[in-house]
Amino acid sequence: ARVPMNALSCEPELYAIEERTDVPTGEIADEYWVICLDGVCFRRSPNLDDCVEPKEGAHLHDCVTAVEYCGDDWIKLSDGLWLPLQIGGEPLLDLFVNDPDFEIGEEL
Repeated sequence: ARVPMNALSCEPELYAIEERTDVPTGEIADEYWVICLDGVCFRRSPNLDDCVEPKEGAHLHDCVTAVEYCGDDWIKLSDGLWLPLQIGGEPLLDLFVNDPDFEIGEEL
């Protein structure tokens, strides 16, 4: 089960880290669009202070795939790096909805 976490860390012994077991190997899990103008720095763990060095990240409009979750605020990518979904209540990533019937300009 997911457990609320504070904004700075998600220690495995305190918070549940969920691996996607409902997605068969080789199939895409949840996809997110980067909506932060400055992009989002990759982290080695679900901790805001654990940025990879040199600083690298996902850029505006990049699409990333979540394969694991930590609380409601972090996703793990297939390469083992983490991204925060939001910082201080400001969303950084938005869930991508793949709807074949959706037309550009249409409200979701």
